[in-house]
Amino acid sequence: MPKKGEKLSDEQKQKMQEGRKRLQQQTTESVARPNPVATAGERAGRRKRAPLGVRRSKLTVQFPIPNHHLHWINDDKTRLHDAIQGGYEFVSEAEVGMIGDPDITPGNDDLGMKVSKTVGTKDDHSPMVAYLMKIPTELYEQDQAEKQADIDEKEKAIYRGEHSESVENKYIPAEGMKISHTN
Repeated sequence: MPKKGEKLSDEQKQKMQEGRKRLQQQTTESVARPNPVATAGERAGRRKRAPLGVRRSKLTVQFPIPNHHLHWINDDKTRLHDAIQGGYEFVSEAEVGMIGDPDITPGNDDLGMKVSKTVGTKDDHSPMVAYLMKIPTELYEQDQAEKQADIDEKEKAIYRGEHSESVENKYIPAEGMKISHTN
């Protein structure tokens, strides 16, 4: 990934060009093909109505990257550093196309190669930016299996009555606690 001011490699230029072509092709195809179930207003060129108060995604990824898990990671404290240490890499706009619902702030907020969106504010009132990152699916699944193994071990300890956390200042009913596990 080039730093600010560095030139792009031929491979990076080619990837960006391919991403732009895919996006342009998809846009052209969606305009060229009439939607058979579209309303008369939509066929006349009007936008589809989006009711007020209905959820719309600002972080939708148009072209998922094959064999990778994508994750938005906030630039808060050490989160980005931790993600990089865990095997995540930044995603470029050429890899995924346009981000978000086209009706609400589509596109990328980052002026460089990284895909990012402003998602809120930090404690110091500066903008909270989330970066789209990727990790190979195989590594993601290994991480998830490791997390689940830890959860399973904690549950087993609770069932055996050996939960290691202090119960001081925690609610325990007068009749005690009973945990049953059903599969």
